[in-house]
Amino acid sequence: MLILGMAMTTNKHYKNLRIFVASPSDMATERKRLAIVVQDLKVLAEYLGIKLDLMDFHNVRPDLHQPEQALLEQLRPTAWDIFIGIVWHRFEMLPHDAGSQNGKHYRSGTEEEFRLAYRLWKQHQRPHLMLYWCKRSIPPDDLDPDRYKRVKDFFASFVSDANLYQTFDTSESFERLVRQHLTAFLVGTKQKKIVQILKQLTASRDSIFNPHNIPPNAKSLARELRWNVNKVVEVGDALAAAGVVERIDAGADYPYYRLPQKATALVG
Repeated sequence: MLILGMAMTTNKHYKNLRIFVASPSDMATERKRLAIVVQDLKVLAEYLGIKLDLMDFHNVRPDLHQPEQALLEQLRPTAWDIFIGIVWHRFEMLPHDAGSQNGKHYRSGTEEEFRLAYRLWKQHQRPHLMLYWCKRSIPPDDLDPDRYKRVKDFFASFVSDANLYQTFDTSESFERLVRQHLTAFLVGTKQKKIVQILKQLTASRDSIFNPHNIPPNAKSLARELRWNVNKVVEVGDALAAAGVVERIDAGADYPYYRLPQKATALVG
């Protein structure tokens, strides 16, 4: 399964998962939401032996005369694992002379970052792209038609790669999306261990996982992971999206999950 163009299962074994985020200043609330999500997922990631690093352009050594060259040298396929781009109706403007890339000139630092990440993905299939386009109403006084056109033109270039981005209209819906996608990525790196955790944290009967019945012998693990019912459901849904478990909505407040027969080897 693809999530924003990513294979749900990956054969790569991560020790450090480096996440680079780019967005203009009007997406500051969404960046804060992203930071909360990453901080929340660090507990699960560390339990899986993965260190999460959230970075942005401030972590790239500046070159005021050649900003693009600094990006090319430091934002390379081997340096970043995930690129998260968030934009609304404008890219951030460069505070100095326009940048250029392959002979094309950009008047925006974030536009340059977006296009560079997309070009690297096209050439090397990394960094993995998670792009989010805010579609809420734009205040008339804030709308710059030329800058908005540049954003629309950027996303229009995804003719054959439309699954590389998703839209949102509130900061809450953005948080839900990015939490789902990052959780799914983590699940994809260590599916067997995740299923074992899910099985251990839930009362199992015929491979049916019941999120709201954590057995006494799993309480300490639940505390260590800081997992409650909602967290189990969140991870369970990520596994269901990957086809590893089946989600069963039985009319209860929370769903159940069933391990398909073909996947029983995962819990060995």
